[in-house]
Amino acid sequence: GWSGFRTTYSAGDTSPDGSQLFLLGTASETNVNGSSIARQTPALSAGVHTMSVFAKAGPTDTGLLAFRPNSNADFNDAVQAWFDLETGTVAIVNSASGSSLITTPVASIEDFGGGVYRCALTFTATGAVTCSARHYATDAAGALAATIGKQVQLWGAQLEAGPNPS
Repeated sequence: GWSGFRTTYSAGDTSPDGSQLFLLGTASETNVNGSSIARQTPALSAGVHTMSVFAKAGPTDTGLLAFRPNSNADFNDAVQAWFDLETGTVAIVNSASGSSLITTPVASIEDFGGGVYRCALTFTATGAVTCSARHYATDAAGALAATIGKQVQLWGAQLEAGPNPS
């Protein structure tokens, strides 16, 4: 299931397919560990997996979107990517120092028009792992820190086996 930390939620803009609304996540406190908009903790088997979401900047503070899938047992065993929702670019993608269970990150961002982007991060689980897959609103690329009011809108989040978002 999905949950978040240090975040308030409200209805955002209309989703890309027009059927629903984006989830608007707003950082509810300033914290160096970030404002987690959504978190999922599935058990992954060894192989290639892709985490994706449609994202849009918040209406009052654009912030950045960060993805961070990591081992639930060792939060430092991780890959991560930051997406700039103003410029539609991947800002940073890397592996945390010493990552061995979750490796080889490749990030992409696709423009769907109207400020909507599909952000994706593909990575490899080298063995069975319980993954903590998180989406963050952040202050700057390369950090998870967020100040009160940082916002990001999310819709259609997925974590799935395979090298591409479906």
